[in-house]
Amino acid sequence: LVDASGLSRQNLISPQTLVKLLRAMSELSPSLADTYRQSLAQAGTTGTLTRRFVGTNLQGNLAAKTGTLTGVGALSGYLTMPQRETLVFSILVNNSELEQQEVRQAIDRVVALVAQFNLCGKSHDK
Repeated sequence: LVDASGLSRQNLISPQTLVKLLRAMSELSPSLADTYRQSLAQAGTTGTLTRRFVGTNLQGNLAAKTGTLTGVGALSGYLTMPQRETLVFSILVNNSELEQQEVRQAIDRVVALVAQFNLCGKSHDK
């Protein structure tokens, strides 16, 4: 990490490392993890996710941090679906030649697909 803002193009961190960090935080300090989750944007409700996932099963069940730069899109956080374990995830797209809206839509489609499956890989009815 080059800076704490996450805006430097010299920051190089993998999605796997972000997931490990978010998981470790939950395991080592549940109260800190809870405070952090509450600070994240909520799908379809608050922050940078206010207009994303509205009217879907992700609304209110996804807490995440977004990231956007030219050619870059990111979404990392927690997906908590009823009667399932919380899934920690991180999707980072770099050096994309797509329009920013296309990158965001692709990330959202991946998260929506993941939300349709439980940890055993069986699809849930809508």
